[in-house]
Amino acid sequence: NDRRILEDVAKKIGVENFSDFAIIIDKIDKIGLDEVITQLKGKGLKEDSIGILKDFFSLTESTERKIEKIKNNIDSNSFDELLNIISAISKTKLKVLEIDFDLSLARGLSYYTGIILEVSSPESFSIGSIAGGGRYDNLIQVGNNNLSGFGLSFGFDRIYMILEELNLFPDAINNEKTFLFINFDNKISEEILNYIKNLRYEGIICELYPKSVKIKKQLDYANKKNFDFVVLIGEDEIKNNSFVLKNMSSGNQVSYNIDKIEKEIKKLI
Repeated sequence: NDRRILEDVAKKIGVENFSDFAIIIDKIDKIGLDEVITQLKGKGLKEDSIGILKDFFSLTESTERKIEKIKNNIDSNSFDELLNIISAISKTKLKVLEIDFDLSLARGLSYYTGIILEVSSPESFSIGSIAGGGRYDNLIQVGNNNLSGFGLSFGFDRIYMILEELNLFPDAINNEKTFLFINFDNKISEEILNYIKNLRYEGIICELYPKSVKIKKQLDYANKKNFDFVVLIGEDEIKNNSFVLKNMSSGNQVSYNIDKIEKEIKKLI
């Protein structure tokens, strides 16, 4: 969800105290929709507003359809950003991830200002969420400037229990070689995430530099973090259907066909 969308919904239905509203609807998984409605009525929410909210919370279509229906009824500038993020995540095609837009997700803490999320445990484990967090723009202040950030907390005890129950702990973790993918721009990065996903499923340690900045800065980061190899897939490589593999120890770099990226990287392990 996005707190800005939630705030725009609250304005649409005439909510006077957004903090109270967010705290109440965030409990919908625990107390159910009917009790949420009862508590909102106790806060003075009118019947026509209750009807709008119930319609929104009762949507069962796909994520995109739910967002589209709410977007048609709410004046908000935040839907496009949310859809772009969902699109980028969807392209990674993670085997264990299902994305769902949940308007009732509020993350009761008031410092969230943008995207918010929770990660649910597998359906066979009725233990609730195993991670949650979101974006905040006004929490950290240095001098007169606010620094934006994104925070995520993990329930390690719950995650450990699930991994152990499903026998998902690997016998050994391959940590011999590490790879940093250079970030050129968002469109290319979305494609790179698919390669990273496949390599990680093979137990290979790799990551994408978090944003598109000068290559020198990214290479400095690779040196500082002791990455063994850097992978470059820029516009020229995309045009030539290739990628460049740079050995950070020797400085040597070799170009390969992009279709062989997983095969060539596995050779180095």
